[in-house]
Amino acid sequence: MSNRLCAPLSLARLRRVGELPAPSGILVATDLAGNFEQAIHRAGLLAQQLGCPLTVLHVIDEALPSHIAAQMAAGARETLWSSVRGIAGAAGHRVEIVVKRGEAARSIVNEARTRNCRLIILGQHRMAAAGQLHCCTTEQVICASDLPVLVVRNNPDGQYRHLLAAIDLARDPAAVVRSALLMAPKADLQCLYAYSPSALMFWARKRLSEQLISAARRSFADMLQHELASDISCIGRRPETIGCIVRRGGALEAIDEEVRVRGSELLVLGVPNDAAGAALGAVSMAFLNCPPCDVLFQPIGTPARAHMATAPDEA
Repeated sequence: MSNRLCAPLSLARLRRVGELPAPSGILVATDLAGNFEQAIHRAGLLAQQLGCPLTVLHVIDEALPSHIAAQMAAGARETLWSSVRGIAGAAGHRVEIVVKRGEAARSIVNEARTRNCRLIILGQHRMAAAGQLHCCTTEQVICASDLPVLVVRNNPDGQYRHLLAAIDLARDPAAVVRSALLMAPKADLQCLYAYSPSALMFWARKRLSEQLISAARRSFADMLQHELASDISCIGRRPETIGCIVRRGGALEAIDEEVRVRGSELLVLGVPNDAAGAALGAVSMAFLNCPPCDVLFQPIGTPARAHMATAPDEA
């Protein structure tokens, strides 16, 4: 790759010179409740940033009688057109509204696949009267989709500026970092690896902890230099501009604190996608139930041996 192509370029120009594939679309699905306009606004910003078409989907319960469903569909189209009119004008590209009957989660996933979308966007789910959270549809979409799913919590005031990517160095960390770079190529990006000390580390605390942290940092640097080298250079960044935080302790507490201290606007989490239909893990479910900011759930594959950071064998 020539130096000319390694300089900072817009995504549109990168596509013209053949560095990136042609854009696929974004799907934002809404039930017209809660913060649905915030999700549509974020979807419009991302579609404009990525230069791709936007589909706005509303699913009507398939169990409803036809005449009621028809009335609801007409009202939904009117509401959605009112919400996207400004976005379509500002973006300067196609925005399509789709209202259909079906089961919500299955319809969302199928529509995204049919349209070859790169991203699914949903609004934060609502509180139930008893104080519990209705996140069934969102969880089903995350578990069933092989696409990243963005759950929007906050009203956007522009592109993302501060990102935190929570990575597991033993399980496809490159996919999580790559997804974060796509969402905000120029943003401040910090990657967090939290590890829980074993009984052996409690016995020989300091030395083993320092060795594990060093090994984790080496694995992270190796990933940036090899797996992500082309991704980083194409957006005009250098590997050293992506931070690595290694912390001892539980992932949930570490992520919460780093988001708060750094003012992160987007948290990127990896979700294993090698067990079809499986429920979300405890950490992912915690941030779905109570997100501190917008959260992107990125599907990840099987464990990656090349970047696994483990403590040395010797005591």
